[in-house]
Amino acid sequence: MRGQRKVYPKWQWRLVQIMGVIAVLIWGGGYYLSSKYGVNPDRKLTATELRQQQAQELARVTCDGDIQCAGSRSQGMAGLKCAPEIEKLAKYDVRWTDGITEPKMPNARWSERSDIVKRFGEQRIIEFHGDKIQMQNGFGAYRRVDYECDFDPLNDAVVAVRVYD
Repeated sequence: MRGQRKVYPKWQWRLVQIMGVIAVLIWGGGYYLSSKYGVNPDRKLTATELRQQQAQELARVTCDGDIQCAGSRSQGMAGLKCAPEIEKLAKYDVRWTDGITEPKMPNARWSERSDIVKRFGEQRIIEFHGDKIQMQNGFGAYRRVDYECDFDPLNDAVVAVRVYD
C-alpha cells in the first residue's frame, strides 16, 4: 500500500526517545569526564611524561625484574615469533619435538650477553632457550639441537636467535 504511513504505537516512540536521551547522556558524560580528568587524545605528551610512561610500561612488562613472571607472560608470544627465526637457521628440514601442550620456549632468563645489555639495558631482554627441535643434517639424519632466542617483551620482537649442536 503505497502512500500510507505506518503508524507505530505510542510506547515505541517513547522507547526511542528514552534511548536517544540515554545516548546523549552517555556521550555528554564521557566528554565531561575526559575534560575533567585531563584525558585528551589530542594533547601531546612532554618528554618527561613520555619517559615516565615508557618506564611504567617497561616495569609492567618485565614484572619489576621478576624473571618467572616476565618469562611466563612472554612465553607464548616468544614461541610464536622465535620459532620461524630458529627454523631459518637450519640448512635442511626441521622437526619440533614439543607436544601440543608443551611450550617451544620452556626456559627463560634475563639476557646477560654484553652486546644485548649494552644496547637495551639490564633486565630488559629475556633469553628463552630449549632443545625441542631436531634439525636434519646433510645425510638426512635428524639431530636434537639447543637453541636460544633473545626476546624483547616491550616490543614483542625477536632480537637474536642462536642454535648449538
